[in-house]
Amino acid sequence: MLGLPHFFPPMEIHEFEYLPRFYDPHKEEMEYRIAKARKELGKEDAKDVRLLQKGTFTSKMEYRHKAVRNSNFRVLVIFGILSALVYMYFFS
Repeated sequence: MLGLPHFFPPMEIHEFEYLPRFYDPHKEEMEYRIAKARKELGKEDAKDVRLLQKGTFTSKMEYRHKAVRNSNFRVLVIFGILSALVYMYFFS
């Protein structure tokens, strides 16, 4: 570039520290059973570890779907009432 001034410094190279993670369903099931047994025996650890159970994601998605559907219905009812009021105001 023949000595032209730079307004921005050259980009730095960023290195990422990538640690691959593997999912082991047998280990996950064993941890769930151990946590469940400890909870039943009353031996809970100081840190509360929340383990995923089979179906928890789908149940939360269903809950979200119901909430969105109810919200949409509420908006539709409010829009209908406001439309009726505007119609009555202008045409009666």
